[in-house]
Amino acid sequence: MQSVGVPPDSHIKPVLEIIKEEITLTMKNKRICPKCGSSDIRIIDGYAGAYGSGNNIMTGATIFSAVNVDRYICCSCGFTEEWINTEDIPKIEKSKKAHK
Repeated sequence: MQSVGVPPDSHIKPVLEIIKEEITLTMKNKRICPKCGSSDIRIIDGYAGAYGSGNNIMTGATIFSAVNVDRYICCSCGFTEEWINTEDIPKIEKSKKAHK
């Protein structure tokens, strides 16, 4: 039963707006720290080095299975974010090392 004067699904829009705002407030997208507001953001590009070294996630036994992880670091407060490329998501999903 619906309350009088309350449109259906009226609670969904605020939640979707919050999610949309969270996505756009990332350091990756805005280059502004969501914690302190600083724009002093540095990026450490992901790479896969010898013996699995570097900023990466090894999804298999060889370096060819590595998923690079880019790190975004606020040099004012130390907050960090880590991101992988969207085309690497299937590697993570198929990896036996990943779990829910």
